[in-house]
Amino acid sequence: MKKIFIFVIVLLSIGSFNVFAQTPPGVPNTPPPGVPSVPPIKVPNIPPTPSKTVSLGLKNPLKPELNSIPKIINAILDGIIIPIAVPIFILAIIWTGIMFVIARGKPEDIKNAKNALKWTLIGGAVILGAKLISAALSGTISAITGTVIK
Repeated sequence: MKKIFIFVIVLLSIGSFNVFAQTPPGVPNTPPPGVPSVPPIKVPNIPPTPSKTVSLGLKNPLKPELNSIPKIINAILDGIIIPIAVPIFILAIIWTGIMFVIARGKPEDIKNAKNALKWTLIGGAVILGAKLISAALSGTISAITGTVIK
């Protein structure tokens, strides 16, 4: 724990050196005497590009309609993950019910069964929410890049 604390303190102190190296506001940024000044670099004024629709050019030899990453992810979710995960999720809920019956009032066993039920429900929510997570990530990427991914 002490090593982690020292690491965090060192990491935070390294970041603060950048603040001290800056010129205070209102003070002209001139080089010291004897050091030649470098002319500023002129950056061209580039107008912003409008939002455009981009189709990623993946060519799938097995299914030609799966030509973008979001379509491939949705096909994997619909065809592989959800059909396998939902029965496992149902069996896990049944197993946690059996754990409650086997506990027969023992506090430690009931605690274990509650913990198993909690994590089963969290896992089921992640599995069943995978489509929502996929749509959210696709929307976020589209918003960041300014493109619409089909």
